[in-house]
Amino acid sequence: MRYLVTGGVGFLGTNLSLALLRDGHEVVVLDNLSTAYNQNLDELSKYPSFSFVKCDIKDPIDITPKDFDFIYNMACPASPSKYQKKPVDTFRTSVW
Repeated sequence: MRYLVTGGVGFLGTNLSLALLRDGHEVVVLDNLSTAYNQNLDELSKYPSFSFVKCDIKDPIDITPKDFDFIYNMACPASPSKYQKKPVDTFRTSVW
């Protein structure tokens, strides 16, 4: 199966992506790296069925849902100190 995980380099997205990769699935991660950790990207990059697109989900992207079997949107800052500063951006990120 082919999965798109937005916010896939954050804590939740990385763990979901790693589980999918370990189960033998293809995973495309889209993340703007604003709250992500580089070591997460390093860990994901060890899998040949992983690919990464650096992009903000609020910007236009050349990806369509029909390209994937499943889409998980994990692209939302989880820290109250981060999402309360920009509530409209947080909302827009959550409804892609």
